[in-house]
Amino acid sequence: MIKSCCCCCCCRMRKSSRLVISDLAQAHGFPLLLLFCMGLLLLIRNSSFMICHHSGSFIGNANSSSSNPDRDSVLGIQECHKNSNGSRFTNETVFFSENEEQISATTSTTKKLITVLLGVMISSVKAERRSLLRLAYGVQNAAPFADIAVNFVVCKPESQHEKLVVGMERLQYNDMLVLDCEENMNHGKTFVYLSSVAAMGIRYDYVMKTDDDSYVRLQNLGSSLSEQPRNDLYYGYILPCENQDAHAWYMAGMGYVLSWDLVEWVHNSPIPKNNSQGTEDRLLGEWVNAGGVAKNRVSMKPLFYDHPDFGGECSHPLVPETILVHQLKTPQRWSHVLSFFEHDRIDLLKPALMIS
Repeated sequence: MIKSCCCCCCCRMRKSSRLVISDLAQAHGFPLLLLFCMGLLLLIRNSSFMICHHSGSFIGNANSSSSNPDRDSVLGIQECHKNSNGSRFTNETVFFSENEEQISATTSTTKKLITVLLGVMISSVKAERRSLLRLAYGVQNAAPFADIAVNFVVCKPESQHEKLVVGMERLQYNDMLVLDCEENMNHGKTFVYLSSVAAMGIRYDYVMKTDDDSYVRLQNLGSSLSEQPRNDLYYGYILPCENQDAHAWYMAGMGYVLSWDLVEWVHNSPIPKNNSQGTEDRLLGEWVNAGGVAKNRVSMKPLFYDHPDFGGECSHPLVPETILVHQLKTPQRWSHVLSFFEHDRIDLLKPALMIS
């Protein structure tokens, strides 16, 4: 019934449009006819609609709630946006058509997303680095079958200026996770991060910790994680560089992923609480070994690596399959990496508008 009504309406609109166009052309000439046609095109264009599936809340908002935490454990904006990136949305676009087969063909179907929180450990004073990272992650294409939320993890800002800047960023981007700790790297920040995320009431399939001199390719990360176990997973780059046994030591702090059950374990177990001071990546390895957890350990060599200019056994040339590049401590290295991965979509030399 709905289909026949839509078809009938569309048919009548086309017939009546031809009559009106003919009358306007005879009575008022070309200018009014042109205006009418432009309006008709807008009407036809707006006859399609988008269904934007997205719910959840930003991390750092303790008042958020969800009726279905298994489905709605997603960070991001709770409304439909025309975002060419699309990394935080799962969209289905349905177009009215006279052809029922065309309707079926234009309705996208996707399997259930995995949800990932990617926490970038960064100091509150590094506003410029956060701006660069927002660009670097914001321009990336959507990760297939993965909803990856990028948040910046800081301890409490110290100066009034830092508080102002962090507060304004939080208002503008809602991607700041402010922890109740003094800023540090190896004196408990990672423990506070993981424990705080577990206590916030927003569930993820995976939680990642990475550094502000690391660059993650979201598509490749999402594709890789979609094939991994959902439980007891400890995923990253096993040290030392020449080691290939994921159970032999611990994952490097450049970036590692824990499944949600391990994040909850960090929050609830006395083992991390009683041993949170020291080199953070090594401590995590000690925690899971002492607790007899993280049976599923995956080392993603050679797709996690140091930038080639850094040298050493952990580095090699950039490759398209990259998941994470580390040691991006200079603007030149960032420029190299972003040019390599985004060169086909960004022309740095061609002006947007040629002026003769």
